[in-house]
Amino acid sequence: MRYSIGVNRLYNPLNTSPLKRPTKKVSQTTSPVSSCVNITTLPPIIPTRLYEKSTEQTVRSFLFVEISPLLDKYFDLIDSKKANHSRPNVLYNFYSVRGRLVDLMLYFAQKDVNTFSKDDLFTTSTPFTDLFDILLEEEGNEVLRATSSPIVDDVNISDNGDEISNRYVYLLTKYVPLIKESIRGVVRSVAEIVYNKYGEEMGHTAIVRLIFERYLFVPISNSTRHITAFYKLLSDGFFGNVGKATGQMGNAVDYTIGIVLSTPPHYQSPYIISRHEETLEQLCEVIKEDASLLRVGFKGDFDIVFDTVRKRKEGNIDLLVASNELQEWRSQRLDRKCYANMFLKEQVKKALQINDFLRMKILQLKNGVF
Repeated sequence: MRYSIGVNRLYNPLNTSPLKRPTKKVSQTTSPVSSCVNITTLPPIIPTRLYEKSTEQTVRSFLFVEISPLLDKYFDLIDSKKANHSRPNVLYNFYSVRGRLVDLMLYFAQKDVNTFSKDDLFTTSTPFTDLFDILLEEEGNEVLRATSSPIVDDVNISDNGDEISNRYVYLLTKYVPLIKESIRGVVRSVAEIVYNKYGEEMGHTAIVRLIFERYLFVPISNSTRHITAFYKLLSDGFFGNVGKATGQMGNAVDYTIGIVLSTPPHYQSPYIISRHEETLEQLCEVIKEDASLLRVGFKGDFDIVFDTVRKRKEGNIDLLVASNELQEWRSQRLDRKCYANMFLKEQVKKALQINDFLRMKILQLKNGVF
């Protein structure tokens, strides 16, 4: 059974209107402002973008936007391999504890989809796969130990490909549903990006590459003793060779795809405010240390960014404000998806109407009706 990536794409888990920030009521007894105010008595106007916001709020305004020059340069920094190996972890942690992990992963995954061909997509090391590997390391070991590791660690298991395949299919069927929602949520959302550009088949291929080739198959593929069986698993599951094991492995792959696609598309990492200060400090240190690399080709005034992290202003963002901000962001993203979906439906409807009109005209011409 094949599953459609488009199913439930616009499912709204909140089913509520977005929260609005509280507004101050103006007192009815307030005296009107005189038109003859002496402007020399007014305080000087001070730019608020840096002076009234904490560093936390300002850095958020640099990163949590649709197009982020700072995030683009951080991507280039990781991709260049010139930076310290801890750079992906710092960015991952900053987004993760603020409930924005999927947003970060999709931002980077979109760059891979725009850059690589279908054959090379998610098969090489990129900033996105670096972040995905961190996610797997933090959230994926439990299922890995229950599926691939028992086969690799069993010294008594034979090298017979069919035996290994049968046992592996059994373990997959039992434990794949236990893959953490964080992993399934990211893979599902990334597969949707691929689906939108290349279609359903390539969307399924993206799931297979991320779940199997970059995750579940890794222990087996790294075992020289089981390398023959590993290629048999690949052949059985993804190339459709004839045989009993082929059918079983193919069904296991379809089953796994179904599990991933059944994950609600709204997943986001938990909001952990106790780690905000720590992760903010780490990110600011990275920006200061790698300023010379980030500055090159930066689209905008990098001095504003550098001054923000250099002149740290204490104070965390209010929890209610942060919660409302996150809620509004998710609601706006869902609204954009709904609007795009409605627009596409309208275009399809118009195309069908034109098609019906042309079909009718062709029939009239064939029948000699003018």
